[in-house]
Order: sequence, then structure tokens, then C-alpha cells
Amino acid sequence: MCSSLSLLSLPEDLLVHVLAFCDVDDLFVCKRVCTRLEQLIRRDVYLQYKIELAVTGMVDVPSPAGAGMPVVERLGKLREHRERLRRGTFADSGVEYSWQQWPKIDEMPTDGWEASLAFGSEIAYVVVKPPQREISVCAPPIVGSECAESEPEEGMRMRMRQWRVPLEAFPAGEVTAVSVDIAQDLLVVVQPVTTCCHVMVHLRSLDVPEQRHPEAAHPVLYTGNLKQLSGGRPSPTAMSHIQIHKNLVAWIYSTTTTYCRNCDVEVWDWKAGRLLWRRHFDREVTYTLLDSSHVVVTGPSMDHLLVYDFLSAPVATVSEPDRAQHVLALKLPPSEREPSIQESSIPGPPTSSVPFWTDPALRIIVVAFSSRAALLIPYSTFVALLQQKRRELTEATYWDDWGMRGSLLLHLSGNQYPALWMTRHCYPYGSRVALMYFESESYFEGDAVIFDLNPWAARYARRAPHIPSKDAMYGFLVDPKAAFGTEWTMVPHTVYHGPGMSPGFAQAPPILAMDQGGFTAAFTGRIFPSRFLGSISYFT
Repeated sequence: MCSSLSLLSLPEDLLVHVLAFCDVDDLFVCKRVCTRLEQLIRRDVYLQYKIELAVTGMVDVPSPAGAGMPVVERLGKLREHRERLRRGTFADSGVEYSWQQWPKIDEMPTDGWEASLAFGSEIAYVVVKPPQREISVCAPPIVGSECAESEPEEGMRMRMRQWRVPLEAFPAGEVTAVSVDIAQDLLVVVQPVTTCCHVMVHLRSLDVPEQRHPEAAHPVLYTGNLKQLSGGRPSPTAMSHIQIHKNLVAWIYSTTTTYCRNCDVEVWDWKAGRLLWRRHFDREVTYTLLDSSHVVVTGPSMDHLLVYDFLSAPVATVSEPDRAQHVLALKLPPSEREPSIQESSIPGPPTSSVPFWTDPALRIIVVAFSSRAALLIPYSTFVALLQQKRRELTEATYWDDWGMRGSLLLHLSGNQYPALWMTRHCYPYGSRVALMYFESESYFEGDAVIFDLNPWAARYARRAPHIPSKDAMYGFLVDPKAAFGTEWTMVPHTVYHGPGMSPGFAQAPPILAMDQGGFTAAFTGRIFPSRFLGSISYFT
């Protein structure tokens, strides 16, 4: 006589082994099937770690065999990070890496200083200091690192990581742009070539800036604007918006004429020293790398997003500057104007030993508008639209056909919310972006509000709602979803209260850049003239 077999008839160790092959969605379903499965999943540390990774928007970083942090300890750090974020409990690195611009300090001249963010596998802060003949680079502390203290003592702060690059390593002339990718030890330094319409891009080691990067086939890349290369009149040029992802480096090379600003968006394989893709635009544009094969572009005079496949598209030439055609066009909300893509990093773990890191599959793209509105688009939305291919890809997809179900539109309005908030210069990392919320146009003090489009975090938040931060200044943002009008949207999301910040009198509002453990408030003076330059990291 044959006895019937079922999944639940398996021994417990085999049943746990089977469950280990389930994705997180299936694990949540299994927990609702019966009490035995729910208890098995709740008791097994590996299954709990898998669920916690999804809820916090992280991926596991494997350690060498026989080394690394035990899973029990990793799970504890993840849960601590999630709970501190839910409660709005942030520590900060202090103002050690900030410098006063005025009143001037004789011992620290700041004439000619240029501050910017660097978008590599993680975000860094760069200041070029001609009077000091150096480039300062700093990055947020790594939360959860095996090399860091598990918990700073009372009154002590985790330090930001810092590098100093001597300008003497680049004797050819003025340094006009700098970017870094800390995980790859890559330093990118841009200098103009005074004898022609080119710029040269140095590929150096961040730790040893006098040396070329060991993986770069060529120590210097040369490029220039297509219009000028074709024999046009030399015009003021600039290279900006440098982004690095693995073997890719992208930038905007722009020239300003009497009537307009021309932009070339370029993508290079920096390891091979080869130009992969170039597209010329007779207008100002912004862009970000979408993944290892796509880039998304828009501009203030455009009403749509354009996605290009730079691995299969032809490279623009002097005779055909507009040769590369987009593979996807997405119409933006008709009520919004002057879109600007906020640059973002594609997350990647640093070389230091970390147990987990931000999941790149959950990253979002942020489009800011002139009306202080912002559009948050999950990377998964672009993937789904590129895979559909139900019509000619060059035909525009209208907002009603993709926007309502595939993005989150933020717009603070109504007389009950008289405060201001910044959408431009707010840069996402992974599934989160931090926005600054001010009581008045004085910008003297405000709160950070963090939007998270991780669907697993949204599911968890229904069971454990966020708690307003004890450091928040303005209690009327008790329900941020109501304030920003996102209660009934189709995209799962949750909102966290960040800490209150007081930039101080005559200080410009900060740029906010998310990172693995929290966010960095960076003062660059690019929004308004700023009393201080520098950065402060806030982390859980």
C-alpha cells in the first residue's frame, strides 16, 4: 500500500533546504500556508537573513571561504540598521571635512575652490583646492563593515574616509573636473589641451595618484566636442556629470555659444581606452547611466525621457552627430516643466570587507522639475518597458500608458503645507532618495525626508510603521505620504523621517546624496553662494 507524500512530510532539515531555494515572495507565501512552515522560516537564521536582505534593500556580499562575519551577526546588523532607519535614529560624522569660505581665514584661503560629487559604485565628495595644491576626496563611513567599530561609543563619531591628491601629479595645467570610484581605486582627472579643442582625461590610482591605473590600457583618454572637432570656432568648453560603473565612464562634454549650449554625451570603456558611444545634442541635457548597456537622457526643453542602447548603437561622427537613435521614449507628466535627471551611482560594494551592500536591482532614477515636483522611477520600470517591445521603440510611450503604474510623482501642495522642499540636487542610491524640507525660504533649518521604493520595505512598513525622528523639527509632516500626495499611488513605497539640520545663517541649503548607510549633506555652493564648503554624513 502506497502512502501519500507531501511537502510537509519531509524531515525538517530537508524542508529547510527546499525553502532555501525559494525567493522572498515565495517565503512570505509559505509563511501564510501553515503554522509549521511559518515556524520553520522564523527559526532558521539563513531564511531570516534572506528576508531581511530584501526588506532592507541589500544583497549579501560573499566572504572568502573560512573568513568573514557569521550569518547570525550579519542578520543582527541588518535588523539594527532597519530599526534605526524606521525610528529616524541617525548619527553624524560632524563637520570635520567642512571649510569656511567667509569671513575668510588667512590660514585657509578658498579662492578658486571647486566642490562636486563623484558618482562611482558609491558616492564621494571632491574639492579641488588650487591654493593648497591638492584635491580632497572624502566618502561616508561604511555601515556594517567588519573593519569598523560595531557601535561608536557615546559622544564619538564614525569618521568619514579621506584621501588627499597632490595637484603636482598633474603638471599639464588647470584641473577642470575630478571624479573617483573608490571600489576600483580609480581617479579620473580632466585637464584641457591648450593647443587644440581637446581635453585629456587621466586615469590614475586613487591611493597612488602619481601612478596610472593598473587596469587602464591607456593612461590618458583624449576627447572633444564634435562641432569643434569639425572645424568650428573654439568656444568655452566644460566636462561635467562624470559617472563610473565597472569598466564604463560617461560624461557630458559641453560648449557654450552665443545662442545655445551644445552637449555631447559620451560613454567610454576606460579599461580598454575605447569610445563606445557618443550622441550630440544641440541643447542642454542631463543624463544618467541606467545599467551596463543603457543611458537615459532628458533636458529642460524636452517633455520626455530618451533611453539609448550604447552597446548596439553606432558612434556619432563629425559628419553624423545625431546618428545614434533612442530605443525608448517616455513622455513625462504634461503638467511639469524643465525636467532634470539627478545623477546616480549604480551600487557596488567597496573593496573593504562588508557583509552586505545596497541592491543595484532596486535602484531608482529621479527626475526633478522646475515646480519643485519630482518623479521617482524604479529601474524595474525601464526593464519592463524595454522588454515589452509591443510597438516601434522609437515611438513615444505616453504618460498615461506608463507613468501612473510605473513611477511615483511627488508634489507638495496645498495651503496646509506652506513649507518648501528641494528636489533638484537630491541624488538617489539604491531604492532611496532623501529630500530636504524647509519651513521658509530662509533655508536656515529643515528636515530630511527619505522615500524608499523597495516593495519589501513597503510591505514591512504596513506592519511596523515609521516613527517620526526625535531630531525632526517640524511636526506637521507626521504623515509624509499625505503631504506629498502619494497615499493612493500604485507603486509600493514607504517614507522615513530623517534628522533635522540647521545649515546656519547665510549658508546655502545642502545637496543630499543617499549612500549605503544613510545620506550625506554636501555643501558645494552650486545652488546658492555658500558660507561653508564641505560634507556631513548622516548614517543609521
